[in-house]
This record gives sequence, structure tokens and C-alpha cells, in this order.
Amino acid sequence: MRKIFTCLVLCYSALFAEDHDSPKEPEPKELIPLQTDQFTASFKRMLWVLFAVVILAIITVWILKKLTKIRQDQHNKFNQIKILERRTLSPKSTLYVVEIARKRILISESQLEVRKIETLPHLTELEEES
Repeated sequence: MRKIFTCLVLCYSALFAEDHDSPKEPEPKELIPLQTDQFTASFKRMLWVLFAVVILAIITVWILKKLTKIRQDQHNKFNQIKILERRTLSPKSTLYVVEIARKRILISESQLEVRKIETLPHLTELEEES
């Protein structure tokens, strides 16, 4: 640990050490507009990069949402248990309409439990009743 600390101290002391051998020359006034132009160009470049990062983040979130939906749809095609619909009631509670063996069931999920609320009639049963 001491070796690492000593190495860091030596590296940073070399970076921040002032050069006392050469006298400092005053900066000419002609460089000030050039520095302002460089600052403006750097600031504009920074804003463009920030804008690009935000757009990239939005596109990434959109793609991830699409991929998760596609994955859920694929699971629903080949499995006996299908999640037909999902509604979030609050951050900690959700309602699901699930189809199991051609029966539709309304299920609630909370932080503490998953509970069956009701067995829903299938679409063919609703058509036969009317």
C-alpha cells in the first residue's frame, strides 16, 4: 500500500510542480480573440456531443422496449401459459390477464403476494351467451 501511495505522490508531484528555471512571459493581447474562438468552438462541439448522447440513450431505450415486447410475444406463442395483458396500478401492484389451458384468469401481483381475482369467460363463451 505504501508503494502505491508513494508512486501516486511522485507522479502527481511531477505534474503539479512549477518550472522555476524559465521566467514567465506575459501573454500577448492578440491571443485573446483566438482563445475565445477556441472556447466557442469547443463549447458547440460539447453541446453536439451531449445532444448525440441523449438521442442515443432515447433510441436505446426504445429498442430495448421493442425487444422485450417481441420476446414476450414469442414466449406467448409457444407456451401453455400466456400473459395476455398487463396493467400497472401503482409502482408496487399490477394486474395480469393470463390464459392457462384456454381459461382466462385475472391475477393481481403486489409486493407481498400474487392472488387470483377472478376467472374470466373466454371469448367463445361470451359469443354463445349473446
